Amino acid sequence: MPPNSDGATQCDALETEWDISFTNWAYDKDDDLTYVRYEVCTSAVNPFNSCNPADDPVCIAGLFIQIPCLCEICLPEVTYHMQPSGKATIAFQGWIWFDEIKAGECEEIDIVLHGFADMNEGMYKIFGMDGRYQVGMIETPNPCYYYTSNPFRPDDSDSSSDSSDDSHDNYAPAPTDPDMGCTPRGLDFVEDKCDFLCQYDASEFSGTFVERRYDDTNNATTFVYEISADLTLNDCHPDEPPVALDEFYVRLGCDCDPLSETFLQSITKAMEPYGTVNENYWVWSNLELKPGDKLEVSITLEGEMEYSVGDLTFGGNSDNGYAFCTNDW
Repeated sequence: MPPNSDGATQCDALETEWDISFTNWAYDKDDDLTYVRYEVCTSAVNPFNSCNPADDPVCIAGLFIQIPCLCEICLPEVTYHMQPSGKATIAFQGWIWFDEIKAGECEEIDIVLHGFADMNEGMYKIFGMDGRYQVGMIETPNPCYYYTSNPFRPDDSDSSSDSSDDSHDNYAPAPTDPDMGCTPRGLDFVEDKCDFLCQYDASEFSGTFVERRYDDTNNATTFVYEISADLTLNDCHPDEPPVALDEFYVRLGCDCDPLSETFLQSITKAMEPYGTVNENYWVWSNLELKPGDKLEVSITLEGEMEYSVGDLTFGGNSDNGYAFCTNDW
């Protein structure tokens, strides 16, 4: 699905003043790079039967292009260059730009990818300044044509390739973590929460495990974490101020499978502040932890529990309505 469209109005492509065309594709064998170009325009006049209630055309505010496949691939690493500057999003497996295109103007949009990428039918979404948007199909680069697995569920199927092209060896499945002894879990549990997945060390969010406490009187174990939002570190979305931390997830490691879907709920005695328990993770929502602030959160479990390797995920919403997430892998 495209990035969040809550509260926006979808228009038919023939009823908007916006247009997109796939104009060029090239593969440079020497550099092992694929070049893809689009042209995006805002018409000088509204079309007949326009869905625009205003008399004048409205500027384009952004563009999203989604890859036409599901595969276990880290799109930011595969993406060599975007012109104008944009973001490769893992959560929705595509590329997004926030560039204003005024009435009567067109702009060329370029994507350059590592390796060979054929073109297949994918999805695009154009955002208007007034909250309207249009969704349609267009030829999009397919950097994972030799994979068959879902990027958010890497354990669902074999993600190995039958391709004999050695130039694609760098697009291997997710590596096994030597500390965990298994392949880290996918990110399907935040698939509908994040428009961008940021590098952990480039995000304003961070968290650390503080301590484990066992209360033998109540036969309960408490795990404490400190989370924070930095005032200055913001390389994930540098053109915007740091955002508040809204959601924090603590997830079991891939070497730890619950006995049932409700097992964690049955042994969780308390979460401070209030949170919710899922099959293999705990989550605190609506934290609204402002940049510069810190907060201790805790999980109390029944019985004497040890700790092992898991992962932490953080989420926050920017002023433009897009969600940024990061994971501490």
